Amino acid sequence: ETANDKGATGTTGATEYKFPFADVPVSQWYFESVKGAHKMGLINGKKVNIFAPNDNMMYCEAIKLASCMHQLYTDGKVTLMNGTDVWYSTYMNYALANGIIDSDLSAKANNKITRKEYAYIFSKALPDEAFKAINNIPTGSIPDMKNESTKEEKAIYKLYRAGIIAGTDTKGTFKPGSYMMRSEVATILIRMMDETTRVPAPKDLGK
Repeated sequence: ETANDKGATGTTGATEYKFPFADVPVSQWYFESVKGAHKMGLINGKKVNIFAPNDNMMYCEAIKLASCMHQLYTDGKVTLMNGTDVWYSTYMNYALANGIIDSDLSAKANNKITRKEYAYIFSKALPDEAFKAINNIPTGSIPDMKNESTKEEKAIYKLYRAGIIAGTDTKGTFKPGSYMMRSEVATILIRMMDETTRVPAPKDLGK
């Protein structure tokens, strides 16, 4: 990461943080989230200075993020490193060992992950006490999520109630089968790790 560049300022040995991503301008709604998640050590770019905010998230990337978030929450720091043969192997093993995923997902590691599947993995990245309900979201009130019976549906309602996700419009439409963009993921990461950034229920929910 560029945060560890040589050439420390002053005599303390500390290096001033430099935001590295040329494709994430300050004017974009996701700038602060990307910057915050990068400073925490949760995300990195596709390249040193390229974040690719509009690219879809892959399973392997989602599992890496969930594992790093779990470790940061549990241990106070991220020490997980890329694997040697397959870069995501260490994260896959960590996620399996810590109950973040139900089975080895290596077979679809490089497939795009849907919003529904992403929500399920992220709902298991932190313990239940991290998802304190702050919003009243009755079952059936999310326009395209009328039930709360499958594990994915339960995860989505849990994240709405905790103020971590609020849908794609004022009614709270979730779009479970569409894909997650990397810019959206950064915002969710920040809301998961910092309770002060969580959001109220969609204003037209259930209308």
